[in-house]
Amino acid sequence: MAASDNGITRLATHAGSWYLDDAAELDKQLSDFLAAAKVAKPTKNARILIAPHAGYSYSGATAAHAYAHWDISSLDRVIVLGPSHHVPLSGCALSRCTQIATPLGNLPGDMDTTHRLATSYGGHFTWMSKSVDEAEHSLEMHFPYIAKVFKDASRPLPLVTQILVGDLTPELDRVYGDLIARELADPAVGLVVSSDFCHWGQRFRFTHYTPTPTALCDCSHPRAHHHHHDAGHHANCADPASVLAARNAVPIHQSIEALDRAGMHIIERLDLPAWIAYLNESKNTVCGRNPIRLALVALNDLYEASLELAAAFVKYAQSSRVAQLKDSSVSYASAYATVPEGVERILAADADANDMDEDEEREVLRGDESTHLGDDDDDMDEEDASQATSSAGDNANDVDAEGDSRMGEVEEEDERDEEK
Repeated sequence: MAASDNGITRLATHAGSWYLDDAAELDKQLSDFLAAAKVAKPTKNARILIAPHAGYSYSGATAAHAYAHWDISSLDRVIVLGPSHHVPLSGCALSRCTQIATPLGNLPGDMDTTHRLATSYGGHFTWMSKSVDEAEHSLEMHFPYIAKVFKDASRPLPLVTQILVGDLTPELDRVYGDLIARELADPAVGLVVSSDFCHWGQRFRFTHYTPTPTALCDCSHPRAHHHHHDAGHHANCADPASVLAARNAVPIHQSIEALDRAGMHIIERLDLPAWIAYLNESKNTVCGRNPIRLALVALNDLYEASLELAAAFVKYAQSSRVAQLKDSSVSYASAYATVPEGVERILAADADANDMDEDEEREVLRGDESTHLGDDDDDMDEEDASQATSSAGDNANDVDAEGDSRMGEVEEEDERDEEK
């Protein structure tokens, strides 16, 4: 275990493969990505981002659109939510690392926030081992970007809290989402939600195809609930092999984009029930569906405090344009959400009127002790991890752990293939 004078250092294990390990070259690459986004200045009060986590050669340019909009002028702390690709996990896990290494400088771990979350209402987060932490690319791929934008703005590097998100239930949604909302009520806190979108192809075991995608509805404001959302924004999926020859059938990559944009549209409306229904109906392989889910809970809490909160997607891309059933692709999307000034005062005045009290949270989390996810020196094998993080249930709302693991394995295969 590597350590520094300040404690445990999370190594930049994906540097040199998923992104450049030379500081000057990486800095230039990120500068080029940010310049290409052509965002004149950050969007005022845009403290919350959704951005992808593939290798920078695949998704770095898309991620730049989110980071270019990020308003860090008041930020001292950043929370990063990422999905677990390699180990089964019920609920959420925290990192004990006090330093996060990047080629652009070490980010300090926010141990005050980490321990506050870990001990909230008796403790209901598990702990990542260092090896589990360092294996998870969904978190790491955001650290160089965070370091880059803060350095470019001549601001001190922020304290970073890592949260690995696993299986959720509606009860856990409320507990974790409310905790995140309480942190975001502080104008010095930013949130980065890590997610890729559709993983399409036979190797992802997802080849759904919509030959005639329906148009998105016209919603006038966040959280607009109506029949279009309830029914979903997509036609019934079909086997692409059986319909591609049909007249007027759209190319597969257009069908994929329509499916993704239906979900993006729901996220922009902050519509948590519609997001869950969309995933159940479409089965879209959005690997960060649960981090997004927690963000939607938190954003809804903040929306209750201020109707001015808004979210917008600003960039969409695919790793390749799928034309045949044998092809595959991963989709990437970037978004930001604004949190207006003064929301913390409104939340404080409301005094958590709609939150569960301490006894209710304890009941939800009974038996979910703050155990380690992995061992400090060695990773747990899959069987051990499964026993330590038993299923949270409600799996109907989530792609199973095997699917997540497969997406992670294939993403890493892609990166190794690129190196060759």
